[in-house]
Amino acid sequence: MKFLEFARSVLFAFAVLSGVYCSDDLDDVSVGEIGENVNYQNYQDLDTFLPVECEEHEEYSECSGDRTCQKTCENMDQWETMTCARTKVCIRGCICEDGYVRDDYSGVCVRENSCPRVKH
Repeated sequence: MKFLEFARSVLFAFAVLSGVYCSDDLDDVSVGEIGENVNYQNYQDLDTFLPVECEEHEEYSECSGDRTCQKTCENMDQWETMTCARTKVCIRGCICEDGYVRDDYSGVCVRENSCPRVKH
């Protein structure tokens, strides 16, 4: 895990634990006591502090950056039927470009047709 990705996850966890929540339109981030709506900063400004740097064959996505829900060599045959693929978890981050899937062992994006096939 790259440092910026780790820092983002730590800040997200801290924000959740300290009462930061997003409004329905995801334009504002509010912080304060439960039920209090104090404007803290614009949601989009988070990238100013922690810019996302995607690797080769990855692209930035506002939604589906959760690696546990991404298409991989191992799950690509069942991916369309996975619950998270249908509901689209909205986590900002990097996903593999079209035609690429995440290699389960190296974590990098590889061409779908270069995934090893295990014969049963």
